Amino acid sequence: MEKGLTVKDVLKLFKKFREKHINFFIKRKVINYPIKERDLEILDAIHKIWGTKEIVRFNLSFLIKRREMRFIGRLY
Repeated sequence: MEKGLTVKDVLKLFKKFREKHINFFIKRKVINYPIKERDLEILDAIHKIWGTKEIVRFNLSFLIKRREMRFIGRLY
């Protein structure tokens, strides 16, 4: 039987992530726990873009537009 990695093991491999990030991915079923090889591939892809200016800007623009739409909805 294949044994998976723990969250602490994964944090040693991916320096940009914090424990709360990995737990968020597990909770949202982006990855499974215990963490297997396929999950590491997914985390590697996320890790490559994590925290880049473009991704942060993209997420912020989405949130700002969503907030604006809620505000406009309250006016009518």
